[in-house]
Amino acid sequence: MMLCLLVFFFFQLQYTSSMEGTNKTAVFGLPSIVTRYKDTYYVRPYNGSSFNLTCEATGNPTPMITWIKNEHPFLDSKKANVTSSGTLVLTNPDSSTKGTYQCKATNRNGASFSRQITIAIAVLGAFQTLRRKTVSEDQYQHIALPCTDRPTCLPSSECTLIWTNGKGDVIPTERRIFVDSEGTLHFLYLTLSEDQKNFTCGVRNGLLYLHTHGQPTRLSVRSHPGSQRSYPPALVFNKSVTGKIAESSRLQCVFSGYPLPDIDWLDVNGDSIEESDVYSFQDNKQTLIISYLTNKHEGFYTCQGQQQTGAHDVGKVYLNITGPPIFETGAMMDQVLTSGLDARFNCLSRSLPNEINPELPVWYQNGQEIEVYGPDEKFYTNGTTLIVQSLDKNDTSSIQCMVQNSVGRSFREAKLIVIDPITVIEDLPNIVEISPNAPVSAFVAAITDTRMSLKYQWSVLDNGNWTSLPPGVVVSDDQQEVTFSPDQSNIYDMVGVYRVVIQHHFDLIILKTNVIASVPTTTSTTATPETKTSTTEELTTTTIATDFITMNESSVYNSTVGITPGKPPSHSQEEKASSFGATVAILVIGIVTIIVLITIVAVIYHRRRIRGKLVLNKPAKYQKKTGGEKVGENLDLKTKGLSSPSS
Repeated sequence: MMLCLLVFFFFQLQYTSSMEGTNKTAVFGLPSIVTRYKDTYYVRPYNGSSFNLTCEATGNPTPMITWIKNEHPFLDSKKANVTSSGTLVLTNPDSSTKGTYQCKATNRNGASFSRQITIAIAVLGAFQTLRRKTVSEDQYQHIALPCTDRPTCLPSSECTLIWTNGKGDVIPTERRIFVDSEGTLHFLYLTLSEDQKNFTCGVRNGLLYLHTHGQPTRLSVRSHPGSQRSYPPALVFNKSVTGKIAESSRLQCVFSGYPLPDIDWLDVNGDSIEESDVYSFQDNKQTLIISYLTNKHEGFYTCQGQQQTGAHDVGKVYLNITGPPIFETGAMMDQVLTSGLDARFNCLSRSLPNEINPELPVWYQNGQEIEVYGPDEKFYTNGTTLIVQSLDKNDTSSIQCMVQNSVGRSFREAKLIVIDPITVIEDLPNIVEISPNAPVSAFVAAITDTRMSLKYQWSVLDNGNWTSLPPGVVVSDDQQEVTFSPDQSNIYDMVGVYRVVIQHHFDLIILKTNVIASVPTTTSTTATPETKTSTTEELTTTTIATDFITMNESSVYNSTVGITPGKPPSHSQEEKASSFGATVAILVIGIVTIIVLITIVAVIYHRRRIRGKLVLNKPAKYQKKTGGEKVGENLDLKTKGLSSPSS
């Protein structure tokens, strides 16, 4: 039984791997949305503006595209509608446009749903204070002008901090003038050209095409007396950075000094960083750009500013890699199962190191949240696994899971397809009996889901392995019938256990039969002395059989009997035992007879020898009997060694 279970799971694993690797579910024509979306999209709240979201899906027949808003069917309006191609068009967006949206693709075979998409409104606020201020510093020294009271700006990816001079011109970035990620304007060393100049901080929202600014700051530069002096490097800005996995990130180290120092970077392993496909530099190497973040990029980066004199300063920047939950390998795989079974969907996920673990998943069927769970219900969950119990064909659907952590949420969809199982309508016989020169056939037939094509594969058990059929055994073109054509020379080569595997991509069943040989043999019988010698012919059927257990990988099916090939013995075990007993008995009788004969001969010999001695030793006077003498008495006396009285 254990062997049967191992074979079953082996075949199921083969089919699952095949399905995952080659998208076997495409044969069912279910829709699948192929467009990938971001979590959030921002729109401009202007009259005359619009925002479009396309949704592309595959399936046969071509799916119909609709949209869902806030988990309810979407209704066309003047501000939102769906085109015939399935594109969502948002016109004149305002606060009523905000919400969560999902694309839905349907055809007669099923449905597919996109992840939830948040639509938000782009924003640019105003500076809170407009106070003027004046700052002063010595020539060749560093000064930082912070951009305070900055307004709200969304999305942040479209927001840029801009510094302008008194004429309203954008201050160009150069080697000694730098704006850090906080919006602070750095003069790494001052010159008299900045004296009594106004500098104004502003924010630009690229999505809204808007710009706002605060009050200017007047800069006063005090002239340095005497000859020009040098100032050693000093780290004036560095800040830890959080970056999302698979996105880019910018790390900054700002060094002042006169003359300006050269800057070098070391990675988390302490190795020098050079320009590559992953790393690049900007702003005199004060900005390090990592184009594609992975786990290995998390850690401390070292920056060093060094002048030619050897004077230097060192800083460190910590890069924290974060991101929404990451699905583990094997999570949410498409499943094609036969009715009556249970489906299990795994939504196991994890967060990046040193981050809060994801919450338990939220489960959906066809985009609708599943709310009822229990051992006696259709759905049952034990945390990260959803079980759909006692499947029937109406359970064919799309199953989605959503997990989230402190950074964001992740969404994944899998197809559940329920099909009819393989059903045998013509089974193999338990035993197939073959005889020389008498072809015999065995036929098998099965039906299954109309969308599947069955394959039949025959084999024979040979020393524990399933191998190709022996010579003389032929399978029909449709693979459903096997014919045995034995003769005297090969009949025992055909004896054995045969099986046929009936299968398609998602189900299989195995049937077995036991092939035995029936061969006429001739035996001779010799008559006893009381009868005449005669020869009789007797038909003897020889069979060799061994019990085994039949298993069916998708369900337990008919048990059959298998055999181990072999040739018939010349005599039965009882005949051999009887012959051996007779031989032993004859041998014992012979030995006993010999012992008895030897004993008799020995006794006779002994008696004759004794008589011969008595005759030879008698005196001559006793050889003839006289009148009145008793020979017996004289002999008795002589024998006893006594003398007779003289006369």
